[in-house]
Amino acid sequence: MVFNFKDTIPRLSDATRVILEKEDPELYAHLIKLAAFDIIWLDRWFLCLFAGVLRRSALVKIWDKLVGKY
Repeated sequence: MVFNFKDTIPRLSDATRVILEKEDPELYAHLIKLAAFDIIWLDRWFLCLFAGVLRRSALVKIWDKLVGKY
């Protein structure tokens, strides 16, 4: 069976929003108010696994949360 990571990106973007809303509702509400999810390139970031976007320590925390949910 071949795993196509690219097919999971929309689910990861949705999961990011759900987790953010649960973990930090104030930040989530602020991002919604700013329409930031229309600007933030979650799909692109997931495609490159956040390489070059976040510090390594932050990246590890994000992937622990996301991968741990699946």
